[in-house]
Amino acid sequence: MGNPFGPGASTDGDRFPAPSANRIELLECTLRDGSYAVDFKFTERDTEVLAGVLGRLGFRWIEVGHGLGLGAAQAGKGTMPASDERLIESAKRAAPNAMIGSFFIPGIGTREQLRSARSA
Repeated sequence: MGNPFGPGASTDGDRFPAPSANRIELLECTLRDGSYAVDFKFTERDTEVLAGVLGRLGFRWIEVGHGLGLGAAQAGKGTMPASDERLIESAKRAAPNAMIGSFFIPGIGTREQLRSARSA
């Protein structure tokens, strides 16, 4: 079986040990799903502060971006003060020991937006 975290992802040590049936993993989605509550207006600073706190609390999986996923603002689904890529970059800086991810819905986001988010 291949690496469940993707090619080249680390599964060594405490940062990202391999999945186990004996451990529960949580995906913290406040910065993505919770964006509905603030009309998709989380800023880079909001993302940095919240991701930093979540990272220090030990969350290994943090989801950020527009509530409807990558590219939703460009698709006219609600404006936001920063791009998905900028929010991803802010979260990565603030929570360097967490895996930062975003929601993606084909038909709303594009392949190019998916590629761009991956390299953010």
